[in-house]
Amino acid sequence: MAAHYKSQVAEGEKVVVLYYHRSVRDDNEDRRLVTLLRQKGLVPVQLPDEKGPREDQPRLVVRHGKVFITEKKSEQRTPDRSRSPKRQASPARGAKAAETSEPVGLVVLLSEPTDVQPGHASTKLRSAIDEARARIEAYEDMETKEKMKAARNEKSVVSVKSKVDFLDTEGNKSSLQMKGGKLIWTWTEKGTKESERVHGPIRYNVATGKLTFGDSYHYKPDAEGLKKLEQQWELSNLPIEAQRAHLAAKELREAVEQLGGVVADGKTAQNQLFRMLRADDKEGWQRLMEGKQGVPGLLEAYYKGKVKVANGPGLILVEDKELCAYMDKLIQHYLGEAPILKTIPTRSFAADPQLLHTVFDIPSNQPNVVVKRVDGRGGNAVWVGAKLPRNDFLAARPLVAAEPEAFIVQRYTALSKVWLCLLSYGRVEYLQMVAMAR
Repeated sequence: MAAHYKSQVAEGEKVVVLYYHRSVRDDNEDRRLVTLLRQKGLVPVQLPDEKGPREDQPRLVVRHGKVFITEKKSEQRTPDRSRSPKRQASPARGAKAAETSEPVGLVVLLSEPTDVQPGHASTKLRSAIDEARARIEAYEDMETKEKMKAARNEKSVVSVKSKVDFLDTEGNKSSLQMKGGKLIWTWTEKGTKESERVHGPIRYNVATGKLTFGDSYHYKPDAEGLKKLEQQWELSNLPIEAQRAHLAAKELREAVEQLGGVVADGKTAQNQLFRMLRADDKEGWQRLMEGKQGVPGLLEAYYKGKVKVANGPGLILVEDKELCAYMDKLIQHYLGEAPILKTIPTRSFAADPQLLHTVFDIPSNQPNVVVKRVDGRGGNAVWVGAKLPRNDFLAARPLVAAEPEAFIVQRYTALSKVWLCLLSYGRVEYLQMVAMAR
């Protein structure tokens, strides 16, 4: 593999392996591969995070459309012969950092293209989907935490059937109405004509009978006003912060589902998702799209033919775990021969509606299955039934139920069985299998 990569570049050009920091990796697969490729003459470079590249490590830079690997190396100052040995500067104090720069002909990605340059046209949609899923998970966690710490009597007003005008116990005027699918609360202080307006949902305390927004606005509808409200409003049992998190997660999830997958028929659904992410967290969105993460300019250089990229945008399809179900047929079709080892039996939850019940609701099946997200990387989003407590395994059920096309189930097979099969073949057959796997 290393020899093949080297053959793709001109003399004097480097082959760089771009890999994740260990805090991001879910298993040791990348670390082992980086070690092997370094031994074969390739140059590993750690993918920069949001803080940008580290000065004490090799890094990739794009200059005038071309890619270079730069590194600061310490060089010792010539010792001052006029000083006695005791007064000589230490190597650390007397060292200067000289930057070396060498051209790069090929970049091998052990990282997702979306993390290499999230804001590029070829990766922006996928980056947005990944960001939306991360925010959905964060909002769901927030909802759970807020429910646990909220007062028992706290509920949320989420909508009204029609506009409601009412007075509070101090004579202030208020109204609740829906505009553009959003709940609007407008109130006017007694004796004034100035009105203020906020968007819902609105906190309601059953014990005190008060409507509350923020820390400053506390209004208790009078008896007639409360009667009107009870006829028109829709209450949620969630406390206000949990309700907001619930709605934010719901809106993002619906926006992702509207895409119909990674590739949408038009720009409308994509742009809607972009707008929502920007409105939800403008600074976070700009940091993702325009920040220091990854290698700015790398994909522009790739598409202009200035550098080669292995596993570039679009090729992630090959890593999609749903292909496991078709691997035997792919080998037969493209290589014209039967696979030496059959693929572990793999089925998609989307192909069989009964599979959700079979896998999760029959406890005796748990030790025999492994559930995986099709676009999960390495050991991420994998539930090995034989190694998990029942509750931890069942945690995957609502995720699969909400998005069955994104999950597969495989028969659990211990790696020791696979290695016994490998050892029963000769060296030639083994190399053939390795080539097919790669």
